[in-house]
Amino acid sequence: MKEEFPEDDNEISNVSAKDQGMEDEEDEEDDDEVYVVEKILDDRQTSNGVTEYLIKWEGYLNSENSWECEENILDKDILKVYWEQKKKAAAARKAAAAMKRNNSNGGNSNTSTGKRQRQTNNGSGVADAKKSTEYDSDSDGPDAKDWVPLVESIDTVDRLDDQSLVVFISWKNGKYTKHPANVVYEKCPQLMLKFYEERVRFRNK
Repeated sequence: MKEEFPEDDNEISNVSAKDQGMEDEEDEEDDDEVYVVEKILDDRQTSNGVTEYLIKWEGYLNSENSWECEENILDKDILKVYWEQKKKAAAARKAAAAMKRNNSNGGNSNTSTGKRQRQTNNGSGVADAKKSTEYDSDSDGPDAKDWVPLVESIDTVDRLDDQSLVVFISWKNGKYTKHPANVVYEKCPQLMLKFYEERVRFRNK
């Protein structure tokens, strides 16, 4: 078969330019790739006063998490959700601290014969060793980002020997589990806030 060659240098130059243009288009496509934010984990202030967010990227491992400024987060709704949840978690912690101060200033003690008791929703104390319902330990809980639709009630909050808090939950599927408080603050902060508000005693002015 007879091979055909460009007749002159100009034709060679045009072919090279076409190839270069195709490569540039491929590079632009790579640069325009959009990453989806799965979850905002934390925020911080840089030395320049810029707020950055620790991002968990959808489809990527935690080792690929990165700090990004707000302009790099295209989904502004996820920013709104993050700040709402953080505000509710802070309110729940504040209510917990208020209830602790109230109890230390003359509130009713939930102890009997030296054993710590848990307070149920109806206000009756039941000793751990005598409680008929067994709560399974589950540090992570359901995979759902929002536990509110799944939770039947926050039954009680107890303090362990290391001073950490554990939350006892009844689920709509009939299960009973207990979780570290920090997990519950993140997954259903509004329910924790409601739990504390129902138990805080307010002084009459």
